[in-house]
Amino acid sequence: MEPVRLLAADSPATREASIEEAARLLLDGSVVGLPTETVYGLACLASNEEAVGRLRALKKRAAEKPLALLIPHTRAVGDLPVDVPESARKLMRIYWPGPVTVVVPGRDGGTVGLRCPAHRLTRNILERVGATVVATSANVSGEAPALTAEEVLERFPEGLAAVVDGGKSDLGIASCVVEFQSDGSWSVVREGIVDAEAIRRRLRTVILFVCTGNTCRSPLAVALTRKLLAEARGVTPDELEGLGTTVFSGGLFASEGSPGAPHAVEAAKALGADMSRHRTHRVTAADLGDADRIIAMTISHARTLASLAPECTERIELLDPEHGDFEDPFGGTLDEYLACARRMEAALRIKLGLGESA
Repeated sequence: MEPVRLLAADSPATREASIEEAARLLLDGSVVGLPTETVYGLACLASNEEAVGRLRALKKRAAEKPLALLIPHTRAVGDLPVDVPESARKLMRIYWPGPVTVVVPGRDGGTVGLRCPAHRLTRNILERVGATVVATSANVSGEAPALTAEEVLERFPEGLAAVVDGGKSDLGIASCVVEFQSDGSWSVVREGIVDAEAIRRRLRTVILFVCTGNTCRSPLAVALTRKLLAEARGVTPDELEGLGTTVFSGGLFASEGSPGAPHAVEAAKALGADMSRHRTHRVTAADLGDADRIIAMTISHARTLASLAPECTERIELLDPEHGDFEDPFGGTLDEYLACARRMEAALRIKLGLGESA
């Protein structure tokens, strides 16, 4: 049996040559050691049953234990036979490329683990392969994973075609594994550099309301939403965050830190909601990226948001698509604010799936 080759990548020329050779070996049915930011892995072509069997034998991994699929970018998920709930997509947006493996339902039954590593060299190799690659950490089951190419060679002196030397793994701990059910519920199967508490914080439901100046409409929508959700769940509005729901607002052209319009505060109070602590905030790209639902007051707001963040377009919606825009009550009478608030509450009941008021 030929000795395992070490593929260097310490210069532009050796890097390109190693990418080409590693991709060729994988496509030819070999098992190859690859670097990631967490630990080194053993990889082979998913469609080559013989190669998968050799990888499992090297790993001494039971046949019933699944192998993760390595992908070069999030777009590749769309080419796989998996069902990905929105909560899993959110985690991918936040952590990929990075040290989190996402397990989702497979369309043919069972589950499929997906990993998009942050190591650029390995992503280049995956892109060059252009086919699905499976991988597992470079160690015999139960032993500590390898953190360098040299350690992979020591542990697997035969059975591999090559190991790509991408330097020492930056993190040195296996990826966090989060499993999702088809309904979006999830559980942390294994903690890594990212722990369960960080996943919980990231997977909270975030609703963002957007208007122009963030003094009237969007903060009023926040106050009413918090009231409605709290009533539906039998908690106080301040307890919603602990239950995994965050509701906030921003304005496209807002200043920072000003109080809400007095009539808006009064209108909220008249409907049993509290807007007294609101301070204005200008919407940022980070706000849009973090939000699961971006709810605009007008068609113009929605279009502006879509132009600012095209990647968020699918998550942008109107508060009242049936009846159209919520015109700005700024400068109007208290009665006009109350009329806006009542219409808003009715629209929110529908938007939040709470049904019409009794």
